[in-house]
Formats: sequence, C-alpha cells, structure tokens
Amino acid sequence: MKKLNEWLMMSLLALLLGTSACSAGGDEEEAPAVPTFPTSQTFNVSANSEQIFSFTANMDWKLSSNKTWCTLASSGMEGQNISGQAGSQSVKIKISDEGQDFTETKAAITLSMGGKNQTVAEVIRTAKAYELKVYDAEGKEVNQLVIGTDGSLYLKVEANFEFAATAFPEWLNVEMAQDATNVGIQTGTISVVGDAIKYKQETSSTNKITFANQAGTAKFEFPVTY
Repeated sequence: MKKLNEWLMMSLLALLLGTSACSAGGDEEEAPAVPTFPTSQTFNVSANSEQIFSFTANMDWKLSSNKTWCTLASSGMEGQNISGQAGSQSVKIKISDEGQDFTETKAAITLSMGGKNQTVAEVIRTAKAYELKVYDAEGKEVNQLVIGTDGSLYLKVEANFEFAATAFPEWLNVEMAQDATNVGIQTGTISVVGDAIKYKQETSSTNKITFANQAGTAKFEFPVTY
C-alpha cells in the first residue's frame, strides 16, 4: 500500500510538471515584426509634374512629405500625409510651382512603420528658368533690334526677374523706365548718339544690348543695328 501511494504521488507530480511546462510554452508571445524599409531614392523633377514612387511595406505604413509643394496620392488619399496596409505600393508624387524661385529646392519623403521612421526619397525640384522677352511698338516679340532712320526705337521688355540694361554700344543711349507695379517690366527707347555712321559697317555681333540681373547670373543679349 505504501509503494502504491508513493507511485501515485510520483505520477501526480510528473503530471503537474508536464502541465506546467505546456502552459508556460503556450503563454510565450511572438516577437514583434521588425519594419523593413526600402532603399532610398532620389527624384529630379520640374514644377507642375508627377513622379511615381514604388516600394514594398511589410506592415501598415504612413508616408509624409515635409514640403507643401510636394504632395502624395494613393488609393483615393492625397496630401502631405497618406497611409496604407502592408504590400506593394505605388504612390504618385505631385510637384507644384508653389514658392519656386531661381534655386533648386528639396523635399524629404519619410516612411513610418512599426514606430520607426526613415527617409525613403528625396525630391529635388529644379530652379525656375530666367525668362526675358523684348517687344516692339506694335507689341510684336523681336529677337533683333533695328533702329529706323529717325535714330530711335521704342521697346518694351518683360522678364520674370528684376533687370537692367547693363551693356550696349557707345553710340546708343538707352532710356528705360520700370513699371510701377512690376519690377519685371520696363518700357523706353534706344536712340543713336554721337558718330553712329562710324559703327554702321560693324557686324551686328559686335553691337548688342545686354539685359541682366544685378548678380549677373541671368544675361540676355540682343543684336542691334542702325
């Protein structure tokens, strides 16, 4: 009888130990998933354009742009912040001309997953191009300035930057007045002074009027003849 009791006690103990081990193993929590971020990409873009950004997310994600001129669109969402579920993604990056000037600007696209953030794209918007046009008295755009027999020529100059006539032949007088409301518009006349006949035989390549900005980073030359 004593041996029977000992055997029963040992069996019960073994059963309890086995049950405890199974219970402990069943309570183990799975390790949390680690976010896998895509390789960062660089996009060189122009204003008022679109760019497709493709990546794969291994968990729910959020994509953010740090510039208002760079917005994101996917699955009916659009703005500086969009989100989605795990899987292959194709996001449209939209670039506007908001705040564009004569230097390139950059935007960073950040991907957030599993409580972590990483820059996954850099968007480089090209600088605005300098533009300058000259119009005659009839409002026709011209690429060469031809002074008539009266020795003068009216012109209107329009640009998307502030400019001045910085160089012209010594036999010309240039009088331009800036528009009161727009620094990129000037009107006036160029007129012959001094011994213009002396220069009449020279090629037009040596007789030019140059319009430029103060820094000299934008220059526009127009041949002038008399």
